[in-house]
Amino acid sequence: MKLLKITALNIVAVAVILASCTTSQNNSLAAGSPETPVTFSSLEKYLTYQAFGASIIGELDSMSASKDLRNNQHVAIKQLRNNIRKISSKKTFFLSLNNADSYSLQIMELIYQLDLPIRVQWTEQAQNFLFSDLMTEPLTGFCQSLHQDAIDAIASNVIASDQKTTIIFMKNYSIAVKKLQEFLPNSTAIQFDSSGPQEFASMLLGINESQKRFMKIKNLNPNQELKFSPRARDDIQKIVLILEPSQYKSLLPALRYHGGSNFEYINFISSLESLEDVYQLLDFENTMLPLSLNIIEKIKSQEIESLASLTRDSVLNDWLLIELMNQSGIRSADISGMTGSLEFRKGSCAKRTISLESINSQLVTS
Repeated sequence: MKLLKITALNIVAVAVILASCTTSQNNSLAAGSPETPVTFSSLEKYLTYQAFGASIIGELDSMSASKDLRNNQHVAIKQLRNNIRKISSKKTFFLSLNNADSYSLQIMELIYQLDLPIRVQWTEQAQNFLFSDLMTEPLTGFCQSLHQDAIDAIASNVIASDQKTTIIFMKNYSIAVKKLQEFLPNSTAIQFDSSGPQEFASMLLGINESQKRFMKIKNLNPNQELKFSPRARDDIQKIVLILEPSQYKSLLPALRYHGGSNFEYINFISSLESLEDVYQLLDFENTMLPLSLNIIEKIKSQEIESLASLTRDSVLNDWLLIELMNQSGIRSADISGMTGSLEFRKGSCAKRTISLESINSQLVTS
């Protein structure tokens, strides 16, 4: 993605947003109905750390007062309450951002949504928060890049299943494939050059060889009519696709055409970058995608309709949360982030766990 220069007009607009951010009141989630009992399962919405203030603390106090909770659940609620209190009581947060960074306006939008007293200093010399690559480089405060965490998620899935796996990749993702094969030394990697997806899928799945064998048998007795249906190879069970965003919609259907439902497909996180709206998820039905539980719930509740720039905004959202944790003096926090589950520990880099979710029509239509 080409870097965009922030014009003077944009900087003025940002200044206006900043002024409203630093003078606004703390927000809160809509309070639940008095008749609705508060349970530990409803804690998940607070773990997103998107709402703060006295009303949120009051809701957590009510939840903690329940006699049906186990001791560890009381501890979790208490920790969450204390973390939110520390964030909401912080007088001012400071960020020093480079005014030539292409993601500056997106960061300002996230700041505005949080409704916290966050002040931003714009300078050309700021290096702490200069976002060169949101996908392949670890952002400040994180242990690994988004791509590496997605690789770890795929590796964990394959290792747990103990199934033979083939990786189909494009040249630009050679480094990602190399890292994945460090976890999966017995896997096979095959490069796809984006031309002839039908021919490629036929070759990969052994359809061509099956047809050649049939022709040999038919030539032995050309006068006899033989019924034939080419069979896909059965020596692999999983196929991992690590492609350019636009290539999933051409190769995946070709693989399904020749292989039917014989294989389990796992898509790399780059597959999300080609999606515009939630209904395009149906193109990935019955495959595995790296989606956080937070995003899954937002899609189900129709809070998310557009998926355009979802990956970029999710990474920036989680980076901002980690900055808030550090400046608030919080010692530890488990966060339901937009990119995955985040484990924050003061003085250490944040660990991210990405889940692979099976896509089905109920996700979109429920």
